[in-house]
Amino acid sequence: MKANAQRAANPDAEPEAPELTKSQLKLRNEIATKNAKMANLELEMERIEQKEELSAGQEKTLEKNQAAVGRLRDEITILEERMGNSTHKSAEQRKKEKREEDEAIEDSEFYDKTQEKKEKSVLDSGEALGLKELKELK
Repeated sequence: MKANAQRAANPDAEPEAPELTKSQLKLRNEIATKNAKMANLELEMERIEQKEELSAGQEKTLEKNQAAVGRLRDEITILEERMGNSTHKSAEQRKKEKREEDEAIEDSEFYDKTQEKKEKSVLDSGEALGLKELKELK
């Protein structure tokens, strides 16, 4: 409800990002790490390619780096898919939990109201008894 009130107050504001679970945070960090490795490999390849004549070792390094970049791209794609599936499941789980919570609140409010009426009638009768006992004691 708080988020709805905030959106109503400022409809142009972007919605808050959902909180990530520990496993989602781990996936996000793995993706960031692999992206950084890939960027470093690509930078190294650019620097090697800028040279006019490449030695056999430099050519071998280029091939090795290209293969590594390909593997990293595949791994990042897999991790991003896992992250997307996990986030989607989390969103569905939050919706389900919210519905269950709302239903529980509705049920508890119903029972609370009936309980309050019973408690009030018990208190009213108790107060009445207390007044009678006070009058008898005088």
